[in-house]
Amino acid sequence: MTDYSDTVLDMHNDTVRSLLALQKLSSPTGREAEFRASSLPFCPLRFLVDRHTPRTEQFTSDFYFKIGTAIHELFQRWMPLENSKYRPYGGWKCDKCQHEAAIGLMPATLCPKCKAEHSWRYQELTVNLFRLSGHIDMVLQSPGDDPVYMVRDFKTTTIDKDTKVSDYPIEANVHQVEAYCVALRKTYGLRVVAWQLIYVDRSNPIRSSKSFIPITRAWTEEKHRKTRTTLFIANKGYRVASRYLERRRPRDLTATARYRPCRSAEDFKTRMKAGFKYTDTGICPHLPVCSSRKTDEQVAAHFESTLASMTHED
Repeated sequence: MTDYSDTVLDMHNDTVRSLLALQKLSSPTGREAEFRASSLPFCPLRFLVDRHTPRTEQFTSDFYFKIGTAIHELFQRWMPLENSKYRPYGGWKCDKCQHEAAIGLMPATLCPKCKAEHSWRYQELTVNLFRLSGHIDMVLQSPGDDPVYMVRDFKTTTIDKDTKVSDYPIEANVHQVEAYCVALRKTYGLRVVAWQLIYVDRSNPIRSSKSFIPITRAWTEEKHRKTRTTLFIANKGYRVASRYLERRRPRDLTATARYRPCRSAEDFKTRMKAGFKYTDTGICPHLPVCSSRKTDEQVAAHFESTLASMTHED
């Protein structure tokens, strides 16, 4: 009888090697930089650089992304079943036959098409503002005849004994959820009075109040106007940057430079720093140019040279 013990051992060792090698793997992706709430804060010049940068994805980042997606779906599946005072408001789809109910609270009736019980699944609301788009994890409606609403967004993180609650919320997440508040009112006419970010441990189900970090903030009319203005300006920057990508005219690049959010180091700190939290340096490499006393034309010339060199490298 043939002895395959060496082959079996080799199979085992090769599996270990393959699994360890995954962390170093990357793959080109066809996804391009977009103008979405999840990409805020937004700089039109950075958008152009990103569009000229070959995009890849890594096993590690894809792992965390897929885990995050699964956890979002898990909460959207189970939270509507909990008898909360504030009820999920959104779209609803029958899990059995895919019949879609009207946007609102979860239907109290059976699916009218297949008569299935307990089959309704929450569907995220899609929101649009100017050219900005996004999908809200969950919207909550208050009880009563004159309801108000709260935007809820789930985020996955690592929560352990070294976690500091004071490190939350993450500023980029605040930019995202505040944009949702403005867009939700514009798209559906809902009176939003609060937003909520819930950070959940990606490695464990909820077992105690130490398994998650909820952050809830009031949403005022003043904050609404301020955020809407910021998004309006960002949208203009996105429009001229997109026009430059289509036509490659120097005047469109100059117009893009005119809508850059940073004209000083303080501007970067208050407006764009959150967007560089997970980069190696935490600082935009073009800040010395954008924050100098250079004219819009000079800043545009710098980026024209930068983009040309990136195109040449491709």
